[in-house]
Amino acid sequence: MKKTIILIAVVLFSTFAVFISCENTIMETWWVDRDDSQSNSPDKEFIFQNISVITIEYVLFAGNQPEFNNPQAIDGASNLSTAQMESNQRVLDMAATMLREKPEYLVLLHGHANPVDGSPGELDELKQISTDRAISTSVALRTTFIGNGAFSADDINSRMRATGYGGGLTKGDSLHADVNRRVEVIIFTITVDEN
Repeated sequence: MKKTIILIAVVLFSTFAVFISCENTIMETWWVDRDDSQSNSPDKEFIFQNISVITIEYVLFAGNQPEFNNPQAIDGASNLSTAQMESNQRVLDMAATMLREKPEYLVLLHGHANPVDGSPGELDELKQISTDRAISTSVALRTTFIGNGAFSADDINSRMRATGYGGGLTKGDSLHADVNRRVEVIIFTITVDEN
């Protein structure tokens, strides 16, 4: 239990650090320019914000597969089952419903991949695979969100970010290696502290 809590804390910290670093997002409000009457140069002022995680779900991928809900693994790795694909779609359906109902909700899609040997070349490749998985999931979530046409891509694009972590959380021989072939769907809100 203690390892799980620590892992979740590390993932959340790294996840929000990545989201904060994204350009052209709502996170730009973390810093604002202000004129300092004592100086000719603008200074920066920190705006305190509260981040509230609403839910963290995940979708699974076939081994070495960057495409959302493609059941076929690449290079002989593990395939996705029909039950796993149905579960993946239920996660996106739930996320799309929450985002439609609560326009203040944001979503971070954070991709992971499964390392085998942990070599620098493999880690570079896994960074790309995990990023591609997150982007593929964002495309599927956007399609699910738009649904019957009552919403547009503009209604979700500014509220969604896709990032790739790579393969550094578990070893390839881990009992939980299949879970490392995932994209986390993290729904959260950010509120500004008025004090």
